[in-house]
Amino acid sequence: MRLDDGVPSSRRGPRRPWSDRERILLDELERMFLAEGFAHLSVADLASRLRVSRSTLYRLATGKQELAELVIERMFSRMAGSGGAAPEKTADPAARVAACLGYGAAATRAAGPGFSRDLEANPGTRAVYDRHQAFGMGVLRGLVEDGVRSGGFRPVPAALVVQVADAAYTRLRDPAVLAALGMTHAEAITALADLLLDGLAR
Repeated sequence: MRLDDGVPSSRRGPRRPWSDRERILLDELERMFLAEGFAHLSVADLASRLRVSRSTLYRLATGKQELAELVIERMFSRMAGSGGAAPEKTADPAARVAACLGYGAAATRAAGPGFSRDLEANPGTRAVYDRHQAFGMGVLRGLVEDGVRSGGFRPVPAALVVQVADAAYTRLRDPAVLAALGMTHAEAITALADLLLDGLAR
């Protein structure tokens, strides 16, 4: 199977620990992808920009497709860890929901339009985002249920809130929608979080 054609990589399972040098390279790749996207870059381009050999990148992943999925999975996993821990730092239901929803905006705050376009156009990287969005919606449901039980939120069905949030998140991932709004992905997600919290407030 070709790994540069937008098809999700079939290589899965536990990965070996990264060396310090590899973590630095992955950080640099993340910054590059966020700034300009990744569809137009070949492995040779990436190696040249990073001033490493192509074999160095092939030790990270078997090709450009797997490398793109790896960088984006790593980015969202790091932000999901922060987003999962943030609600535990406060007992206020609104603050907990805001912290949960905010990690999605934080993950893409530095992203340019090219990154959003390439992420959504590539089935493999889009699947990575889908998995993390589904995880986030599960966390959101639990936080809304807790807020309703404690009396901090109006008695609204948590499942309905999650359906609305999930549909809106998916819509706001569309680069054409963001262009029509004149907003970045992070700005749109932040505004959506404010709207949801207004609807939950007593």
